[in-house]
Amino acid sequence: MSDYLTLQFDYSNKYLRTKKRPAFVEAKRINELKKITKKAINRLKLVEYKYEYLLQLFPELDLYFDGFENIQELKKIKSLDNLEENYDNTKYYLTKDEYRQMPAEHRDQLALDRYLSGK
Repeated sequence: MSDYLTLQFDYSNKYLRTKKRPAFVEAKRINELKKITKKAINRLKLVEYKYEYLLQLFPELDLYFDGFENIQELKKIKSLDNLEENYDNTKYYLTKDEYRQMPAEHRDQLALDRYLSGK
């Protein structure tokens, strides 16, 4: 995957080396950027795969996080108790789209209505 995503670096590198007035220094810089980018993509994919694996093992984690982007927020959490205190329980009664799209007062009311009706 990282080879595919960094293919443009190869095209640029080849062009810079083979043009009428070659730019070898810039081609070398492009090659270094490709290496750095490739390592970053590999790390990102590894984290994504681990995230998906954890969701397979513990599907309830999906209730606590909206997506891969929110994993950075885990660094702020000191303990599981802290996570539970800051968790918005309305998510139990709403779909992800409803939670994201509705203003807070409307989604709180909808969650309360669903809670009272037993849904």
